[in-house]
Amino acid sequence: SLNGALADMIGAGARILESACGPCIGMGQSPNSKGVSLRTFNRNFEGRSGTADAGIYLVSPEVAAASAITGKVSGPDEVM
Repeated sequence: SLNGALADMIGAGARILESACGPCIGMGQSPNSKGVSLRTFNRNFEGRSGTADAGIYLVSPEVAAASAITGKVSGPDEVM
């Protein structure tokens, strides 16, 4: 991106995937065992993300982007 925001998000650990019905088939990389992952899809049942003991949290794309930049769960107002 022109202002470096995408590079900031990738540098913070965000994974950019193609827009598809990935959650339906369990696509989207698994977090570490007992890891924490923010997800922007609508599926969140035990083991859906491939790691049964991970902390999976569903968030809006805006919260995911802000959190990637700050390194903690954050709202967009915290990075503006």
